[in-house]
Amino acid sequence: MAGIFTQALALGEYEMVCVVGGGGKTTLVFALAKEAVAAGRPAVVTTTTKMGAEETGGLFTVEGSEQLPNDLVLRWVGEVQGHRVVGRTPEDIDARFAERAGWMLVEADGARRHPVKAPAVHEPVIPQAATVVVLSMGLDALGKSLAEAAHRPEVTAALLGVSQEATVTPELLAVLATDAFGGRKCLPPEA
Repeated sequence: MAGIFTQALALGEYEMVCVVGGGGKTTLVFALAKEAVAAGRPAVVTTTTKMGAEETGGLFTVEGSEQLPNDLVLRWVGEVQGHRVVGRTPEDIDARFAERAGWMLVEADGARRHPVKAPAVHEPVIPQAATVVVLSMGLDALGKSLAEAAHRPEVTAALLGVSQEATVTPELLAVLATDAFGGRKCLPPEA
């Protein structure tokens, strides 16, 4: 039986799932990786940005894309820099996705542990071959000010047309999620 996230996202055998937004991205990526393992499905976990090395879930680490073994699930990274894991370029991820069966699970945005965010000009970093893009928002933002809950609160406030002291409500999150320059920014044509 397929896992809960596999079912909710209606994932098939060959998918590139990119997770963007605020809180919960890494948790979702690794939950999907666990579901892939349980189903016996090949999966690669990577990022187009940076993530804490402690967040890799203990998965196999590869220094460079030419060394990809055929493990069911592995951690694919470009370079470990101190306590950070630097990901691959979107173009490299697109090329590798075309070569492999299974799932490519990509954390495609950063929020520095804040539950919500509006993307900056250069964000999110979504490969063009993405088949599914998931927006993640932490519900712990509700009732807090944007200044407290948002990564780059000035960007989020400007997009929403409110002050940084505005209280995060379900309505504000809905606007952020559905805005073409918020949760719908940079969506590839097939996602």
